[in-house]
Amino acid sequence: MLNIYLKVKSLDAENQAEIDTIWAEEAEKRFQAVEHGEVNLIPGEQVLRELRSRSK
Repeated sequence: MLNIYLKVKSLDAENQAEIDTIWAEEAEKRFQAVEHGEVNLIPGEQVLRELRSRSK
């Protein structure tokens, strides 16, 4: 839902401050989830390795 909302809103530059606020809130929510161990982090090298293997 957030992605659709941001895509539509991003078409209107007048709403940039609102978009920035929404992204800042989302970033904080994700940071807190990491800090509280609510998400599993995947090392970047592993992600890249898996992506590369898909393209073969």
